[in-house]
Amino acid sequence: MSLSAPLLTSNARRSPVTLLCGAVLGLASSCALTAPSDAELMGESRPNRVDSGASEDAAPEAGAADSGADAAKDAAPPLTCAPACSAKQVCAVQGGSPTCSEPAAAIDGATWEIPCGEIYGTQQWNCRFWPAGSTSCPAQGYTPVDRRIRFGGQANVTYDVTLRFRGIVEPKIYAGGTADGPFYIGGGPAANSENYNSYGFTVSDPLTSYYLNYAENKGDYVFAFEHEKTLPIKGQTEIRLFAFAPTCGGLLNCQDFSTAPACTPYPVPGGPPAYNGHFIQMDVVAVKRR
Repeated sequence: MSLSAPLLTSNARRSPVTLLCGAVLGLASSCALTAPSDAELMGESRPNRVDSGASEDAAPEAGAADSGADAAKDAAPPLTCAPACSAKQVCAVQGGSPTCSEPAAAIDGATWEIPCGEIYGTQQWNCRFWPAGSTSCPAQGYTPVDRRIRFGGQANVTYDVTLRFRGIVEPKIYAGGTADGPFYIGGGPAANSENYNSYGFTVSDPLTSYYLNYAENKGDYVFAFEHEKTLPIKGQTEIRLFAFAPTCGGLLNCQDFSTAPACTPYPVPGGPPAYNGHFIQMDVVAVKRR
């Protein structure tokens, strides 16, 4: 279910700046990920941080020696774990015995947190997202979230992972992909999306970028959302969380911009009641092995 209600729309916009996003997000990497920059969407990138998700079932399954072995494996009954696995778990052989494991444990509860800093602008409804230790914005913009997490499970297995997303963000127009409420699959920032921030993540196998703050129309407003999506993710795949702020700023979490900066924030659905900034949380609901 998608709850996406714009709180306030205005014709006012932040002043554009020259974006050289590829300078930050077009760095070398061992696997090609869709870059979250406005300028270069299919470049390679290097993360600021890599999180290794612990996984007891990380070893690939042994391949069948011949077609007969393949047929025997296909005919084998599904594994059964006792006690039964939870919705977030799958039954897999570990140490010779069927055991419940959690391939998606490393991404369960992952967050995008971008707190507001200095208030600025004529209307006083923008706040700064400065790089750490800085009071100025790089010419190419800033990535306040750039993090990679290793999905667990078995390397030759694809999992259908149901994820719940909820948060408070400003809008962004994306193009070249498919919209599903505020969730956008593939593509990248549209040419007319201007200086609004991008929020999303990339799955390296199957290689796909997902954006979390899509809106058909740009504008100075924030919105709350909550929805679930089921996505294919291969075992031992790298997942990259990103946020990109072209001007190192963002809109206040504000119910009524006419009262800014002393405004009442919108609560995150099922999350923080009054987060001062932009916030997204991703929770694992269910995992199934294909």
